[in-house]
Amino acid sequence: MTLPRNATGLWNIYVALGVGAVYLHPSRGVLKILPQPIQSLQYLSDTGYVDATSGTVYVAKGTTVSFRVVPMPPATDFSGGIPVWSGTSGASGVGQTIAVPFNTVSGSTIDLKTVTATLGNALTANVLVYDFDGVLTPDDNFEGRSLTDFGVGETISLSATFTPAITPEQAGGLVWEVVDGGGDITDNGDGTGSYTVPDSPGSFTLALRPQKGPSTDVKKSQAPRNKRLPEVTQVREAEVPLFHVQGKVSVGF
Repeated sequence: MTLPRNATGLWNIYVALGVGAVYLHPSRGVLKILPQPIQSLQYLSDTGYVDATSGTVYVAKGTTVSFRVVPMPPATDFSGGIPVWSGTSGASGVGQTIAVPFNTVSGSTIDLKTVTATLGNALTANVLVYDFDGVLTPDDNFEGRSLTDFGVGETISLSATFTPAITPEQAGGLVWEVVDGGGDITDNGDGTGSYTVPDSPGSFTLALRPQKGPSTDVKKSQAPRNKRLPEVTQVREAEVPLFHVQGKVSVGF
């Protein structure tokens, strides 16, 4: 680049390292060379890279999230081992991208883990790390019944819990799936639904996972449940006498 002949004072010139050089002319004032600033900080979601600084990023425990920085145009990349990564998430290192594992659940909805990229400027992503689990509740949930053995054809209500208490929408929606064992499932996309046990004995397994966002690969499979045929037992009341209808195959009590 060439400065005007009458240029004086302090000039801020942004250059991408490795792209070129700026020379100081002794009669044209002072030139201050600054590193190429960061235009945006992004994270990898299920649909591609999206902005990480416009709001809280919700990440399920056990997710490793890829972050990247985009330089200010016209530069297309950074050189010289910059930017520098830091934050309460444990992010550290240098470069244009970083992969950050999130294995510790946030203690509350305001306990945010940060990912910061610093060069000439600094941008920060605020991450809430949550855990979730599925809940199976039989429609006929009488006292003392088993929650691991279900009758064939039985209907089960499906729901979800979160730690800390966030909404299904913040988690990107939750979807129920049949892993094995068959059966009919109705999923509402918000962690709720229903499941009908198939008409054959054996076992079945269901799983719950986020539908959108950076944690779609985190799947919570429920422990296998048993499918049992109904057991019929007849009990005679002591005060009722036995009787038989003559000429019929019968017994009464």
